[in-house]
Amino acid sequence: QGPRSSTPIKIPSNDFGYDVKQPKVKELLEKWRKVNKLAQDRKKRLQDKLDYNNEVERIKNFDFDDWRRSFLSWMSNKKARITDFFKKVDSNNDGRVTKSEFIDGFVKSKFPTSRLEMEKVAEIFDRNNDGYVDSQEYNDTLRPDRDLPKTESEIIQDEVQKQVDKCSCMEKYKVSQVGECKYRFGESQKLRLVRILRSTVMVRVGGGWISLDDFLKKYDPCR
Repeated sequence: QGPRSSTPIKIPSNDFGYDVKQPKVKELLEKWRKVNKLAQDRKKRLQDKLDYNNEVERIKNFDFDDWRRSFLSWMSNKKARITDFFKKVDSNNDGRVTKSEFIDGFVKSKFPTSRLEMEKVAEIFDRNNDGYVDSQEYNDTLRPDRDLPKTESEIIQDEVQKQVDKCSCMEKYKVSQVGECKYRFGESQKLRLVRILRSTVMVRVGGGWISLDDFLKKYDPCR
């Protein structure tokens, strides 16, 4: 009888380099995976707790005026109106949102903040303590100086938005502000200068000026 042949054991590539088909190896591998998962979960909980404690310490020095300036600057860089943000959060357009919805809206945005910080902010916005933040509270809290005379740029921005909101088309006439008194209009997004002349918002066309209302009547297909 010739020498007994043996089938070589194939060792698969894995974390241990052992044949995972062997019961004891499989048992040890499963235990290791469970221990590793527990360790990773514990590490995450510890990191979350550390982050929370650091945020608590930071919030102790919270200054709403600093937060407000930061948010207004962020909106300005986005070339968006502060009312645009509230409209986005107010999904059912009833003019008010719960404090929870208000907080979620900020946390889900790209504005640098945290849920803990927004809980303090929401308390400030909810001026009458009814559990809601309405559009008036929102505007009043962000613009405590609203009673001061508006700048030319702010007056123009308000009038442009007012006129654009009159459009009832599915796709509204495109108007975007790109700088101080500079706007792009229509599909071509041609850059035009907008100023206030004799108490009227005027748009530069060619070598002259026409009122914003006349400009939109001429160039907005909706009109």
